[in-house]
Amino acid sequence: MKGVGGGDYFERARVVSVALLVLAGVLAIAGSFMDWTTAGTVPKGMGFSNMIRDLLSDPVTGFDAGDGKTVIGAAVFVLVGALLLAVTRQSRYGLVALLASVVIGAVAIAAYRSLGDTTSDFSRKLDLVGEIDPGSGLILVAIAGLLGVLAGSLGMISSPRDPAP
Repeated sequence: MKGVGGGDYFERARVVSVALLVLAGVLAIAGSFMDWTTAGTVPKGMGFSNMIRDLLSDPVTGFDAGDGKTVIGAAVFVLVGALLLAVTRQSRYGLVALLASVVIGAVAIAAYRSLGDTTSDFSRKLDLVGEIDPGSGLILVAIAGLLGVLAGSLGMISSPRDPAP
C-alpha cells in the first residue's frame, strides 16, 4: 500500500503542488486582512511636521481597500482547485488554481504600483497622504500569488488530462 506521496514522481509532485496551493490560498486570505499600507511619513522639507503628521494616512488593510475581497475570492478558487486536484488528479484543476493565482498576483502588483501614485484609483479611493510604503499584508499576497502560479503549474504538469479509469 502506498502512503501519501508514494508512487511515481508525478504523484509526489502532485502532492507537493496541492500542499503549496493550500499554503498559497491561506497566505492570500491572511494577507487580505493584514495591512496593505504602512502609516505615511512626512515628506522631507515640509515644515509644521506635527500638524501634517495628524493628516497622514493610517494603515489600510486589503479588505478595507476592497481589493482584498477580490483576493479572498480568488484564494477560494485556489483552495477548491487544490482540493479537486488532490481528489480527481486532473490537470484542469491545476489550471483553475493557476488562473486564480494570476488574479491574486495581478491585484497585488497593481496595488503595489499605485502606492506611490497619488493619481491612482487606489490612492484616491483610500485618501492616502504622505509617503506610503507597502505593508506586510500586500507583500504576503504577492508571495501567495507567485507561489500559487508555481504550484498550479506543477499541478498541471504532474497530472494527466484525463484520469485513468
